[in-house]
Amino acid sequence: MILAYLRPFQIEHITNLRDMDGSRLTLYIDYIAGRDLSKMVTENGFSQMTESQGYDIWQDAVEGLKHLHKHNVNHHDLKPENIVILLPKGGRRRAVLCDFGIATIGPKMHYNGTPSYISPDIMVGKIRSAPDDIWALGVTMLFVFGFIPLPKHSWIIQKIEEGDPKTLLAMTNWKLEIRRICQKLPERLGLLQCMLNESRAKRITASQLSERL
Repeated sequence: MILAYLRPFQIEHITNLRDMDGSRLTLYIDYIAGRDLSKMVTENGFSQMTESQGYDIWQDAVEGLKHLHKHNVNHHDLKPENIVILLPKGGRRRAVLCDFGIATIGPKMHYNGTPSYISPDIMVGKIRSAPDDIWALGVTMLFVFGFIPLPKHSWIIQKIEEGDPKTLLAMTNWKLEIRRICQKLPERLGLLQCMLNESRAKRITASQLSERL
């Protein structure tokens, strides 16, 4: 289990395992008194975050992701629903990555996850790995900064590998929409373009992001 593997390396930006009881098959994890980003939206489905709050979320999520990748863990399902915002009585909000249900140690080829956040790498049969998490966080940040409403695509990921025409067209159109948005991003958010580079070889890493944010 991923949280058990990460238990010796706890940080504040991921859900941490506190204890486990093998006899009762029970895990004790952090209680996070907050709301996930998908719940913090307007009636039209856009994020309620200010740009300043968005930067805080971005930095925290990148720190969490850098920690995972440092320990060879890939999340595989980063999205607004899996980023919880702690709402302290005073001081700065804090973002925490959660739900490690399909996370893996090392790269893996699989078709789990959420369609809107799957990187285009899967269209050419690439094994899912750290660059895919970067892409997913990039799409999430487009939502956080108000460039897109909360994505709700519902195609079946495995049909991409099967070559289903409708699924391939849907994902291609979504990729093109992201490309168009990236071309219009203000310079201050230029790192999002680096996260959403369609070439995984050129896509920025979590460590590089941490240094530049």
